[in-house]
Amino acid sequence: MRKIFSKSSFFFIVILGFCILIYLLILRQKFLSENLENPEEIMLNGIKLADLKIGPVDMPPLDHRQTVQLSMFTVKTRRGIGQILFELAALFGISRKLGRVPVLNRLQEPLIGETMGKMISGGFPLFAANFEERDVEPSSVFPVNLNIRFCCKYEDPTVLKAVFEQNLLINGVYFQSFKYFDDYRSQIRAALTPHPSSAIRAELLIPEEFRKDFLICVHTKQTQLGDPKLSSPSDPFFTRSATDYLVQKYKSSGKQVTVAILGNDPIWAQNLFHDKIGKSNYFSKFNNSSDAIFSKNSPEYTALLTLGMSPTDDVAFSRNFCDVIMLSAPTSSFGWWLAYLAKESAEIYYRDPKEVSDQIFAEMRQIDYYSNSWNKLRSAQLQKTFPENID
Repeated sequence: MRKIFSKSSFFFIVILGFCILIYLLILRQKFLSENLENPEEIMLNGIKLADLKIGPVDMPPLDHRQTVQLSMFTVKTRRGIGQILFELAALFGISRKLGRVPVLNRLQEPLIGETMGKMISGGFPLFAANFEERDVEPSSVFPVNLNIRFCCKYEDPTVLKAVFEQNLLINGVYFQSFKYFDDYRSQIRAALTPHPSSAIRAELLIPEEFRKDFLICVHTKQTQLGDPKLSSPSDPFFTRSATDYLVQKYKSSGKQVTVAILGNDPIWAQNLFHDKIGKSNYFSKFNNSSDAIFSKNSPEYTALLTLGMSPTDDVAFSRNFCDVIMLSAPTSSFGWWLAYLAKESAEIYYRDPKEVSDQIFAEMRQIDYYSNSWNKLRSAQLQKTFPENID
């Protein structure tokens, strides 16, 4: 058989290949020297070298943290700020109990961004910072039920410690029980510090001459257009009698007592307290004492009506000035928060919710809704002092 390549042919190919390699190296060196002054102009596969990221590509680290989210029923149904605060505070508390990150899932509830922006972040910026707003795919969450039937009964969330899935979704409603978050009371109160502008406005609501007085703050609520009517409004006879009762109680200990009325209907409050409104108050010009229908035994005091520019302003007022809080609408969720966030030394009174028997009360376990340190007021005990005020 004839040989295909001779030895001389082999060496020729090797020498030729070596020469081609040397030629390519020379061309490379020439190319680099010509572009050394402007290396960013060097092109590689039609792309400028400067546009390429040199080194390893930064990939986002995998997030292995365990999260928890609520279905945010109050956001879905566009409830008021009091009920939304309950659900968010419950999420905060549950996340701490379970050792998970509290997440607000925009894919689960599209209104969450709008709600946080309008109702929470502006008024309580520190509170909003406790939650991560993100998009979590529904296929990656593990749903469980908790507090699925009643607004205001506590169900122990620590039973969910046995769940090890990464993203936990709790389906439930309202979560209106302080027991979900009261273990973290100091953190909740600090996080729900109103924006400084609200504190400034609250300062303007009380005239200088009354700032050193012992202040009884009466929260009132009247039904507004569009309200779901789950919670009963304040009753005028109870509200006035309970206020007179508390004024008399604290005046007897030698205190200089003034009353401030907080609520969503200042005109209603003006009609109820028109015989007590001080001359320095804006509403004094509407006074008409000939319409008074109140007890002849009503003690002397001045009533101040706040203009209620925003719920956050009322919280700031309560936190800075109120020595006593009286909840005349005992199932009002926002009234509850005024009491919970009042200054540490404040004493809290609330009407016996049995006397209103609304839907909130029907779904309530009282020991889960009202703190043991709060004081219940019944119409019967007021009737002994002001019999003509109570039906």
